[in-house]
Amino acid sequence: MANSSTIFLSLFGGVFLLAGLAMLISGLGDIGVAENDDQWVLVVMGIIFAAAGGAVIAAGFRHGAEVKAIEAAKQRHPSEPWMWERTWTSRRIEHDAGSTTVALWAFALIWNAIVITAGILGWEEMAAQVSEEPAVLFVLLFPVVGIGVFIAAVRSTMQWRRFGTSALVLRRIPVALGRDFTGTLELPADVREADEIMVSLRCLRTTKSGKNTSTAVIWSDEQRYPRTLIGSGPSGPTLAVSFRVPADEPETSVGSGYPSIRWELNVSAAVAGVDFGASYRLPVFRTHDTHEPGASSEEAPSPRAERAFGVVERTIVRQRGADGSSVWHYPPLRAPSAAVFLTGFTIVWSVVVYFLASSDAPGIFTALFGFFEILLIMGTVDVLLGRVTVTIDRRGMSVLGGPGFSMNTRVVPLADVQQFRVKGGMTVGSTVYHSIEASLANGKTVTVGKYLRSRAEAEEIVEEMEEELKRG
Repeated sequence: MANSSTIFLSLFGGVFLLAGLAMLISGLGDIGVAENDDQWVLVVMGIIFAAAGGAVIAAGFRHGAEVKAIEAAKQRHPSEPWMWERTWTSRRIEHDAGSTTVALWAFALIWNAIVITAGILGWEEMAAQVSEEPAVLFVLLFPVVGIGVFIAAVRSTMQWRRFGTSALVLRRIPVALGRDFTGTLELPADVREADEIMVSLRCLRTTKSGKNTSTAVIWSDEQRYPRTLIGSGPSGPTLAVSFRVPADEPETSVGSGYPSIRWELNVSAAVAGVDFGASYRLPVFRTHDTHEPGASSEEAPSPRAERAFGVVERTIVRQRGADGSSVWHYPPLRAPSAAVFLTGFTIVWSVVVYFLASSDAPGIFTALFGFFEILLIMGTVDVLLGRVTVTIDRRGMSVLGGPGFSMNTRVVPLADVQQFRVKGGMTVGSTVYHSIEASLANGKTVTVGKYLRSRAEAEEIVEEMEEELKRG
């Protein structure tokens, strides 16, 4: 596997390296000989292609060496996969900002070099076709993507230069499913400027279908740590973090192959200038310490009891009615980041549908894109205007929900409600928004809360609803 990965990346990078050298030699050979302004373009593009290709080749050999090291560790510790990676065995996991920055620059150089070269060669032809075929403007999405990747590379470079290397020191390895995960973050000095530190623990599953891969967040939790909890260590600021890891989620994947499971701890802090951000891949496995689901509460304290460090910020507060009922009201626009993202994406999608409808594209494509546009509009309206009010009393559970101008009410007898549970939902960037579902005796579910950024808050709401269920 190591050889195949190295060979693939070497061949892929080699194509760009050879193409770059060919353009460079051709451009240099024309300088002072041909009266052609494109010679300097060839020189610049040749340098970019060659540099990007060389970076990909180097990454291939590095990846191959890492895989070989893992294979050797497997021979020494066949039943202990957390001993297979060097960063785990030391218990000190570093955020490799340098590798991330280099990878971003390599991708930005390759992408933009291709886009610029294609633009120079085909700009006049494209401009001539715009009046007759507006759909040609779709190609402008490629330079937009290139600008976005370039900005991401610049931002990553600024983060790397300002914050350097941060690390997570684990108390012990591995992190056991069903138990507490505790560790200490070694942070850069500038993080002390932040009012709070955002820390999230996530489990991601990557699957492959044909040539396409997709990644989904299957579990997440998030905590806020105020600046007052930042301590001091030999190398600078430190922060103790603690999470309860669920027992019924999969283990970390080691090596290649699909489906692939990745557990990661993400840390962010808003400071003046470029914000701090770091990610740490965790060795989460099932061990003899794993607490299996269904154990007694004495063996597995509630999520609320386990939050000894982080602060749970409540946006949805239980209210008491005059008749003794409990009410949870979810107002509109409670997920502003998701609302902005969905609104922007829907606008772009609508532009695409417009160009498809005005072009000679097959009608089936326009119909399919138009159908998904309707779904996007419905989702955007729900995120922007959707509200939910849940009322629980001795008579039953009432759920009033809708976008404000069209509200629907559902009443369920308490005897039909079996349990409440938290589910991961929409993901925007690194943020997962959670929903709360009530499982009914007939096997169906009722949504009693959604678009909650904090899993901790969602779990507290579940506990409150469970309390009311027992009272009834």
